Amino acid sequence: MFEKSLADLIRGIRANKKGEEDYIASCLEEITTEIKSNDIDIKAVALQKLTYLNMLGYDMSWASFHVVEVMSSQKFQYKRIGYLAAAQSFNKDTDVLMLCTNLIKKDLTSNKMYETALALNGLSQIVTPDLARDLIDDLLRMMNHSQPYIRKRVVVLLYKVFLQYPEALIMAYPKLKEKLEDEHTSVVIATVSVICELATHNPRNYLPLVPQLYNILSNCSNNWLSIKIVKLFALLAPEEPRLAKKILPAFGLLLEGTSATSFAYEILNSMIKSGLIKQANQALISLCVEKLKEFIIDRDANLRYLGLSALSELVVIFPKVIGAFTDIVLERLDDIDLTIRRKALDLIPSMVTKPTLIPIVDKLMSYLIKDEDEWFNNINIFTDKEYRSCIVNNILNICSKDKYANISNFQWYICTLCNISFVENIYNVDNVANQLMDVCIRLKDTPLRKFIMEKMIELLKNKVIFEKKFIKAGNSNVLYVASYLLGEFRNSIDIENVEDLLFSLTSSEAKELSDIVQNNYIIAILKIYIYWLLKSDFNESSIDAFKQITTMIMQKLQLFMNNSGIEVQDRANLVLEILNKIYEQYDPINDVDKDLIKSIDSLFDGELKPVAIKAQKMVPVPNELDLDHVINEEAQEMLNEIESSFADESRYFWMSRVINPKQIKEPTKQELREARKKREQSKKDNLFYLDDEDDEKPQNSFYEPDIDEIPIVKFTYDFGKINIILI
Repeated sequence: MFEKSLADLIRGIRANKKGEEDYIASCLEEITTEIKSNDIDIKAVALQKLTYLNMLGYDMSWASFHVVEVMSSQKFQYKRIGYLAAAQSFNKDTDVLMLCTNLIKKDLTSNKMYETALALNGLSQIVTPDLARDLIDDLLRMMNHSQPYIRKRVVVLLYKVFLQYPEALIMAYPKLKEKLEDEHTSVVIATVSVICELATHNPRNYLPLVPQLYNILSNCSNNWLSIKIVKLFALLAPEEPRLAKKILPAFGLLLEGTSATSFAYEILNSMIKSGLIKQANQALISLCVEKLKEFIIDRDANLRYLGLSALSELVVIFPKVIGAFTDIVLERLDDIDLTIRRKALDLIPSMVTKPTLIPIVDKLMSYLIKDEDEWFNNINIFTDKEYRSCIVNNILNICSKDKYANISNFQWYICTLCNISFVENIYNVDNVANQLMDVCIRLKDTPLRKFIMEKMIELLKNKVIFEKKFIKAGNSNVLYVASYLLGEFRNSIDIENVEDLLFSLTSSEAKELSDIVQNNYIIAILKIYIYWLLKSDFNESSIDAFKQITTMIMQKLQLFMNNSGIEVQDRANLVLEILNKIYEQYDPINDVDKDLIKSIDSLFDGELKPVAIKAQKMVPVPNELDLDHVINEEAQEMLNEIESSFADESRYFWMSRVINPKQIKEPTKQELREARKKREQSKKDNLFYLDDEDDEKPQNSFYEPDIDEIPIVKFTYDFGKINIILI
């Protein structure tokens, strides 16, 4: 009469948060005693508490027999506790499952409908191959039960039975076919659901059911049942090509007539994923396009997302259909929901054509540039680094598609790439820099090259990119490309801009850049300086300018020599020495001295050309070249000997053969045996050689004394009053 109820247990656990484990341990001791009671009331309450503790992670496998006892109770409330505990704790290795067969059979044949339903529900959780084999006949009989509530539960349970005992499907197939014509809709829904799940494994087995399923779909008013049949037809259609001609008109009528958005979406989704829409006529495709538009502009965010998801799959089948969605998808880029924006962003590459490229890219760029009016309305766009980086990747991908085939104005694209370099909160500036270099290398038009050089000079002169936030985010790494391109294509730089450019490259802000950028700065300084010397017409009045600029560069190079990077120091020191020699030995008025400058400039000659990733594979192998032919037979013999030397310990060190292979002859078998004996004898004579084998040691070896011959001596010494005996 003083036992805790389940409510008392829960209240006690909440009240003992600090000592929860101790409290639960004491409760488990009480439950262990209570569950062994002969009183079914006490046993059921104890099992109820134990089931709750099992949900918290405590083991209850030791009480499996008591679970069966409560399951066999005549009281429904206790029987329900028992079945719940069984569903919670039983598994395929539980020993007492064999005791449940007759118990479940008895409950299945009960006159009380809810006891039968309870047994069906419990069986679905604990069914095993043995239980399925023993109870399949009873379940098949129950498919003709008078109560539709029981019939539908039996049909649903059969799916779990089929998974454990596949042979039961052959026995139940006629019954399932019969239940498709059941008078109660809930039973038909259950049957179609089970067939739909089974068809995911082997749809061909259920093609004979198509006439019945088609009749149900034509006359059905239940949207849930219609959705299941549409899914089932989507699974069956690939197995029977003739099925599309029959069901596509029906899908069109249903899609046009339904007002349920869930049903309309399922028809669209099934047609797209199964490929049925490939065989649809133009009218049905146009209807699908209109329905998708309704989804994408719907007020419900879930429907907008589903519409964009379906459109992304439809575009794979019909790429040209995206033209009808261009404006709608661009509007979704302003959606409040960030996931919808991402989905719309994924569709952008498929929308781009030559005429639409610039407007689409400008639209995407507007989300990267922070306007005060839009900051509060689109705060998620400007703070989500992942989303902003996705926008940048989309711009780069759609512009570089098919080797920049859609770009008609490269000046615009160069400006766009330069603007992206100043975008905050992105992680893929390196991709921007790589594409900037790729475009410049591919463009051979001199005016365009000059335009690019002008934009690179603007990048170097812009002090904004030297701010800490850009240096920390990696945006300043774009200066690596700018300095490289200016040095590589220095001939496209106007000679009037060279002096300002040299001042920019040697500015004090350069010391804040990364080492790899500073390395390029140093080489670019040398290349541009040499170019300036060659292209400038010096006279006696301009010699001072030559000395001033050279002295200035040499002084500024000290910035790089103070860098902690070894490579930066090395390059700076190299360039400084070259400039020092030029300052001392070069006379800009003397044409003969220009040979020195030309020789230095020749070190950087050679046009840089783009190389495809698979270029090496495209090079044909000459007919007279045999790649399998041994070029040096003597070297091949040496390699063979090296490989075999590791297997045979008697081989001589192979390097001696490489040095002079003709001086050493191949040893005979007799010589090998004698060498092996000498080596073994030297091992035995060497006291410091540790052998793993149990070879016999010399008798006089003091490392292996006979333990039995060691004498036991009592040593006594008087330390005052204490006698110590050592044994």
